Amino acid sequence: PAENLSTVRFTFQTVPKPEPPDQNLVDVPVLLGLSKDAAIKALTRASLRLRKQIEEVSSSLPGTVIGQAPEGGDQVPTDTAVDIVVAKLPQVKVPMLLNLQRSVAENLIQESGLKVGEVTEEPSSQQPGIVIRQSPAAETLVDVGNEVDLALAKAETVRVPQLIGHKEADALKLLRKSKLVPGTRTTRPTSEGVGTILEQNPVAETEVAVGTAVSYAVGITELIKV
Repeated sequence: PAENLSTVRFTFQTVPKPEPPDQNLVDVPVLLGLSKDAAIKALTRASLRLRKQIEEVSSSLPGTVIGQAPEGGDQVPTDTAVDIVVAKLPQVKVPMLLNLQRSVAENLIQESGLKVGEVTEEPSSQQPGIVIRQSPAAETLVDVGNEVDLALAKAETVRVPQLIGHKEADALKLLRKSKLVPGTRTTRPTSEGVGTILEQNPVAETEVAVGTAVSYAVGITELIKV
């Protein structure tokens, strides 16, 4: 109840610090809001130096000074070391993205407060479109807003070998060696190159997926009606 309350009065008095004899004092510059580099320059101009830098999560612009000791305006001897606190972004763990489809991986990245970085494709035996590599790796602590690069699987490719001019048996060996399979076989009458490959599709040096069928035509003896 109000009638039971008491009044307490305080009297404050500032007591100046005694200055050491024969010691030059300088004012500590206000560093709040400056970048680390700008803060160091300000300290150097004031004949002071940086001692320790601490990072703290803050809504302030990352890399700017949000705290200092001694405070700005304090008088200290020259060459005094000043500690600063610098703002940094909150950090998150990079999610595990391997073996996920691209769309699922990108959604996870964005839900984690990160950004999708460079997306590349690499030949792989995995299903095309699956994430086979990520950078940074899963569980790595990074700043919010960092980019995560992805490498997606694509069908492994090979170059179609030159079959034209080879005997059919040799051509089939070349296809197997190149991880390709024989496609449609046709014959074509010829006066030269009987038993050899006269045509092929796809043509030699074409880049195709492993397991692609290569059709070919074999030359046979030209027949005439008697």
